[in-house]
Amino acid sequence: MKKTLLALGFLAASLCSASAATLLADNVSNGLTLANGTTALANGRIRFGTFVITNTDIINNKNDLTYLNNNFREVVNYSGAISASSTSGFFDNTTLGASATYAGGSTTYGGTTYDLSSGATTNVANDIAGSNIYMWVLDNAVLNSATQQGIFASTYVWADSDVIPSNDSAFDMTPSALTALVGAVGTGSDIGAGAGAHRLGTIAAIPEPSRALLMFLGLGGFFFRRRRA
Repeated sequence: MKKTLLALGFLAASLCSASAATLLADNVSNGLTLANGTTALANGRIRFGTFVITNTDIINNKNDLTYLNNNFREVVNYSGAISASSTSGFFDNTTLGASATYAGGSTTYGGTTYDLSSGATTNVANDIAGSNIYMWVLDNAVLNSATQQGIFASTYVWADSDVIPSNDSAFDMTPSALTALVGAVGTGSDIGAGAGAHRLGTIAAIPEPSRALLMFLGLGGFFFRRRRA
């Protein structure tokens, strides 16, 4: 009986530990700059997760941060100085620290379960495991205070919670593994990596509904007067 209880305890501990994972991430191959392509991104917010909308939706709504945020499932989030080995514009797991640790298994992120195939490595739809990793970078820790952003879709995927021996997820910003939905891949200056940095893009202000309506009415009146003339 004692052996059975010990075995069950060990199994339970193993299952619990299997759901805890680390995102092994860095951008040391290129680095990040602001939209001008020359100034290293020294501070800001780096968000890792996945979107529940298409890449086309992301591009078409790139200036609507509220819309993007509502459709983003954040798994790992880091805010602060973006620096690796005392060089701004770079990050690695030393930079991310404890924020790179996340919970897998049945944990939900924004209402989406991380892994719906608990106990198996089968990839199923409508969960995060097996989905491509997206990195959303902002030049400000506060979402609606950001003036620049970069959204990069990666070929790397979130690891299944039941993968043995490691259920950690891996991500790096090698240009061949990235698609820039907002910003650009590898077109910035060399800020210390020996290659062009990835650039953020600017966030355009969205006109308020009342202001947009006034503009529409004004244009309508202008064309009406021209037709009468």
